Amino acid sequence: MIMNNTKKNKEKEEERKRLAKALKQNILKRKKQQQSRQRTLSKLVCGEEFLGESTAEYSNVFENDKITIRNLSFEGGIMPELPEVEVISNFLLDKIKNKQISNVIVNNWNLRAPITKNIDDMLKGKVIRNIKRRGKYTIWNTDDSVAVIIHLGMSGKLIYADHDQMRNKHDHVVFLFSDNTSIIFNDPRRFGLVIVLNKEQETDFFSDFGMEPLTDEFSGDYLQELLKNKKVNIKSALMDNKSIVGVGNIYASESLFRARISPLRSAKNLTYRECEKLAAEIKNTLSDAIAAGGSTLKDYAQPSGSAGYFQNNFYVYGKVQKPCKICNNIITLIRQNGRSTYFCNACQN
Repeated sequence: MIMNNTKKNKEKEEERKRLAKALKQNILKRKKQQQSRQRTLSKLVCGEEFLGESTAEYSNVFENDKITIRNLSFEGGIMPELPEVEVISNFLLDKIKNKQISNVIVNNWNLRAPITKNIDDMLKGKVIRNIKRRGKYTIWNTDDSVAVIIHLGMSGKLIYADHDQMRNKHDHVVFLFSDNTSIIFNDPRRFGLVIVLNKEQETDFFSDFGMEPLTDEFSGDYLQELLKNKKVNIKSALMDNKSIVGVGNIYASESLFRARISPLRSAKNLTYRECEKLAAEIKNTLSDAIAAGGSTLKDYAQPSGSAGYFQNNFYVYGKVQKPCKICNNIITLIRQNGRSTYFCNACQN
């Protein structure tokens, strides 16, 4: 028995060392990819792919979209997170996979970043072969490796409709398909993103994104290695898109509650057991939210028009001054890095 335990401990230690080495190599790889990505962006902006922005102007807009937009959340406006975008992507996969794009109508070119110039010419006649999600982006891949990249921003919606459906004021882009159906990108606040990239550009675009939390690789071992040098609170660490993608304010708060970990804790001080628990609860929370169709707090709706209902299962998010469902202690609201943080200071340590 002692020999078996020693062997298991040795194997576990070797696995941790392997993960640590892989993580370091991944960090170096991402730095190189990020440099390559910046060069690609400059080429994209200076060339014909984008409309009406100089390199410097577009780089600033793009960086804001990549880094700041994913952190935007204020009362009255909540950005869709991983579950909402997963629900949308799954719906679109069912509805428009293998459909041919007959036309693209752009009613407003100026979103947070300019819509790709000549988007209609680039997509007309293309067939949608796959739809997937990366972080908070939905990606449509066509039959010749062209990718439509869409980010919903704060108030964006993708609406599935017939060609002849009456258009609304904020219907900025309409994708028309050969079977007389369409996908409408509606975005009152214009914080969204709609661009078209080739395969290489798509790879560069997502090169500095972190781990997908619903993968097998996302584990307690990965999380411990990731957090051991983080000099920030655990909630901020979970919301760092370069470490873990798709986890925003809602699901970071809910996952931390389920794991019974205070958002005030220093990320680097979590124990291995706490990392294991947190990784599991992040997966559970996201999976439960996807099954519930996401969370509808204000703007989010599925392309069918249906609302999500995971907000009915929130433990702490938005529950300020309400009793905790577990212990009846009053839920606390604080500000962290300018953002609302909800937690139970009795249940979460």
